[in-house]
Amino acid sequence: MAQSLSKIYVHLIFSTKNRERTLPDEIRPDLHAYMGSTLKGLGCHRVKSFQEELRAFLKAYEIEFDERYVWD
Repeated sequence: MAQSLSKIYVHLIFSTKNRERTLPDEIRPDLHAYMGSTLKGLGCHRVKSFQEELRAFLKAYEIEFDERYVWD
């Protein structure tokens, strides 16, 4: 039987218009905790920095890069 396997990498970023702070400070910790536990329950979690994730992604797909030109 034929089988197709794939992995989908998603880097999700969201923000408000003009980066305005619209969440009241008193609910921010609870919201972050809720989002974190929900994503962890789905099998999504952040354990590496963005730089570490990008390096791993580039290495996995054998993409050569020079660190001098990737990071600010």
